[in-house]
Amino acid sequence: NGTLIRGMLKEMGPGGPTIMVGTNAIVVPFTDLDVAGRTRCDPEFRGILARSLILEGVYAVVEGFEVPEPKASTNDMRNALRIDAEKGDSDAQSLLGTLLLKDLMTAHDGIAWLTKAPDSGNPHGQYQLGLAYYKGLGIPADKQEAFRLFSLAADQEHAEALLASGRMLMEGDGCALDEAKGFGLIRQSAYLRENSAILATGRYLYGGRRGFRDIAQAFAWFRLGAVLGMPEAQYWLGRMYYEGQGVATDYNRAVQWLSSSASQGFKP
Repeated sequence: NGTLIRGMLKEMGPGGPTIMVGTNAIVVPFTDLDVAGRTRCDPEFRGILARSLILEGVYAVVEGFEVPEPKASTNDMRNALRIDAEKGDSDAQSLLGTLLLKDLMTAHDGIAWLTKAPDSGNPHGQYQLGLAYYKGLGIPADKQEAFRLFSLAADQEHAEALLASGRMLMEGDGCALDEAKGFGLIRQSAYLRENSAILATGRYLYGGRRGFRDIAQAFAWFRLGAVLGMPEAQYWLGRMYYEGQGVATDYNRAVQWLSSSASQGFKP
């Protein structure tokens, strides 16, 4: 209802968080968020919803702040990375390889540096080399090798690799089909705030594709994506408010989120 409550979180109960304000315990029920038909708020739903609420507050505080752009040129960055890469720094090797791979003239050199990543166990390098194998960038395409490399990086909780390997498992693309495991990896990536994974998780849960339907969970994921500024998530959230899907119908909120999505050029 617009009231700001500030205090220490005592516990996260089934109906909402209990916050200690001085000596008073105040319960903020999840039902205040108009999540229709959600008689039981499971831990995952509470966690996702809490993340979006917290981020919304944080973004309000830092609104208008812009991170200064780095002044170093691309060549300066490459030269600095090359010095560290030649000393055996795995992070520098993977970053240098990624930069070089973006230019066709230096793609072969980029692959050479990225090839060192699987041996060093660097997850970023493993992911980038996997991407090169998947797309055939500077190296012959090999989806099975791409999946192997994505999986190595995913085991180290690399968000993009979790999403990539999850998608491949969902489609049986370069690996054996395993939709349940694939969706689990995509959702794990979403928890690490990978934007495309947040959208994919919300869409799977909203559309019920392959039996993953949970409208309220979809609402929570779309709300998180919307707060993060993702126009497609804002569209889906606005649509859910408009249609009363997983949440009480609220045309004002629908217009708010749809307008925000449209202002970023999202055509639907």
